[in-house]
Amino acid sequence: MKTENYESSLMQVGGEPEILFALYQMGDCRLTDVMGKRGECGVDVDWSQDNRKIDVHKLINQFSEAFFAVDKDWNFTFLNKLACELLGRHCSDLIGKSIWTEFHEALGSAFDDEYHRAVEERKTVEFEEYYRPLKKWFHVRAFPGDEGLYVYFEDVSVKKVMESEIKRSHQLLSQAQVIANIGIWEWDVVNDEITWSDGAIRIGQHPQPTGSSHYFLNNFVHPEDRHLVLAAMQSALAGQPCDVEYRFLRPNGDTRVVHSQGMLLVDDGGSPVRMIGIAKDVTQRKKVEVQLRESEERYRTLVENSLNVIAVVDGIKWIYINKAGMKMFGAEHLDEITGRPVADFLHPDYRVMCKEQTRLVLVEQRLLHLTEIKWLTLQQQLVETEVIAVPLSYQGKSVVQLIIRDTSDRRQAQQLVMQSEKLSAVGQLAAGVAHEIRNPLTSLKGFLQVLRSDYEGAKLEYFDIMERELSRIELISGEMLMLAKPQAVTYEERKVQFLLQGVLALLETQAHLKSVEIVTEYYSNPLIRCVETAMKQVFVNLIKNAIEAMPHGGKLTIRIKESHQKALIQIEDEGCGIPEDILGKLGQPFITTKGEGTGLGLMVTQKIVKDHRGTIDFTSQVGVGTIVNVTIPGSEDVIKVSSAGA
Repeated sequence: MKTENYESSLMQVGGEPEILFALYQMGDCRLTDVMGKRGECGVDVDWSQDNRKIDVHKLINQFSEAFFAVDKDWNFTFLNKLACELLGRHCSDLIGKSIWTEFHEALGSAFDDEYHRAVEERKTVEFEEYYRPLKKWFHVRAFPGDEGLYVYFEDVSVKKVMESEIKRSHQLLSQAQVIANIGIWEWDVVNDEITWSDGAIRIGQHPQPTGSSHYFLNNFVHPEDRHLVLAAMQSALAGQPCDVEYRFLRPNGDTRVVHSQGMLLVDDGGSPVRMIGIAKDVTQRKKVEVQLRESEERYRTLVENSLNVIAVVDGIKWIYINKAGMKMFGAEHLDEITGRPVADFLHPDYRVMCKEQTRLVLVEQRLLHLTEIKWLTLQQQLVETEVIAVPLSYQGKSVVQLIIRDTSDRRQAQQLVMQSEKLSAVGQLAAGVAHEIRNPLTSLKGFLQVLRSDYEGAKLEYFDIMERELSRIELISGEMLMLAKPQAVTYEERKVQFLLQGVLALLETQAHLKSVEIVTEYYSNPLIRCVETAMKQVFVNLIKNAIEAMPHGGKLTIRIKESHQKALIQIEDEGCGIPEDILGKLGQPFITTKGEGTGLGLMVTQKIVKDHRGTIDFTSQVGVGTIVNVTIPGSEDVIKVSSAGA
C-alpha cells in the first residue's frame, strides 16, 4: 500500500488519526490485534473497510501499559484508563489541561528534561524516574509526533525496591566480606573456570576475576601447598567436604595464609556442576598462633627451669609441679606428687590455715602474698618456705597457682651471719683475754726456769709438768687469737693415724679415770695436708667431749676410713646424746650441753676444719650416743684445690 493511501485511511479512523499513526510508526505490535501490521509483528496489514473504522479509545485502553498524549502546548489530549489509575486522577479532569500545571512537581525533574529533549530533538527517549508525590517509580518511553508527544509509562516501583534490596544485599555481602576478611569463589566444574568475588580478589590482590583451576594452582598457590589444594579439590569432587589451608601468593611476592571451605553442587544425574565456597585470610591468626605457641614455650621453659617451685592445685590435689618442686619434695617421678592430696605434704600445723587460704583464692579470686608454710617431703623431712597463691584458669577450671620459695638456704645464711657476728664478738673478747693471759704466762715461765735451778732430783719432774701446762695455756690463748686475727700457718703432709696416736696418748689417762674404753678401727691411713697442731686440737676437742659425755663410762670408737680421696674420721660415743633443738646449733658460741661449757671449743673446731676445706657433722640420739664425722681432703686433692684457687 502506498503511503498517501495509508495516511488517508488513518484519517478516517475514529477521528484520532495522529495517535494511531504515531503508534504505527513506533511499530507497536499491539495494533496487530486489530490491524494485522506486517513487520516486527510478522502479520500482513488488512486494510479492509471494517478495519479502517477502529475505536482508538477502546484499542489503547486495552494496552497493558499506561498511555497519554499531550499537544504542542503540553495539554493532555488523551489518557487511557491505566494512565489515569496510575496518576490517581479522572481522565475528564486532565483532558485539555497542562501536564506541568497538574503535575508541577515534575518540573525540573527527568520528566521535564527528557520530554523536552524528545520534542526538541525529534527522537524517542526512554528513562526511569521517581515521582515523589505519588511515591512511585516510572519507566517511561516518549516519542514525538506532529501534534505533540506520546508517552508510554509503567509503574516499576516493585522492581526498583527489589533492585534496591538486591543492591543492598550485595553491599552488605561485600561489607561482610571486608569485615570478616573473607572472599567468595565459584568453580564451574564443567568449563573449569574459577570466579572470585571482590573480597577474594582483595585477599589475593590480583586483578583477574576468573581463571582455570590449573591457572589458579600454578599462579596463586605456594608450590609446597599445591598438593594440599589439589587433594582437597579431588576429595570434593568425590563428595567429601572441601576444607584446606594453604599459602596464597600475591603478585607482589607477599604470602598470605588462606583457609578455604566449599561445597559441591551436582545436576539431577549426580554429576558435578559447580562448587561454591569461601576463602578467609587467616594470616594474622596464624601469626598470633605462632606467637602464642612461642610464648607458651617460653613460659613453659621459664616454669620448668625456675629455681622456685611453681605448682598448680585445684584446692585438693596437685595438678602440676615443676622440676624444682619435685626436687624440693624429694620425688623422682611426677606421678609421685600429681594427683595426690596437697594436705599429704603439709605440716599438720598448717593444714587448716592452707585450706582457708585456698578457699579465698578460689572463691574470691584473691591474690595471697608471701605466707610462711612448712612442708613435709616424701622422706618426711621438714622444709620451710614462703608461698604466693595466685588465682588462675587452667583447662577451663578455676585453680590456684603456687609459687613456693625454699627459705632453708636463706635461713641458714641468716644463721651464718648471726654466727659470724657472734664469732666476731667472741673473737674480740678472746683477743683481749688471750692478750691478758699471755703477759702473765711469760712471767710465770721465766720465774719457773729460775726456780728450777734451785731444785734437784725427783722434784724436777713437777717443773716439767708445770712447763708443759703453761705451754699448753699459751697454745690455747694463741688459738683464741685465731678467732679475731688470722694467723700465718704452714700446711704439711701428715698421716691421720700419726695425728690421732699423739692425741690418744695425751687423753688415755682421762679416759681411764672416766671408765671409758677407747677402741680404734683403722681401715686405712690416708695422707692429708694440714696444720699439725690445729688438726690435733680438733681431735683433742672432739675426743675430750666424747669422754665427758660418758661420766659413768662406756665405749669410745674411733674409725679412720678413706673415700673419694678424702679422709673420714669418725668418733662415736655411748654418752647422753644431744637434744634435737641443740644439735642444729652446735658450733655457735655459748651453745653447749655441758653445765659449765661455753661452746668455744667446738666453735674453734669447726673453724679449723673449715680452714682445711673439710666438713664436720653430728648425728645424735638422746640416751644412745653421738657420732661425729670429720671429712678432710686427701693430700693430692688439697694440692689441686690450692692450685685452682691460686
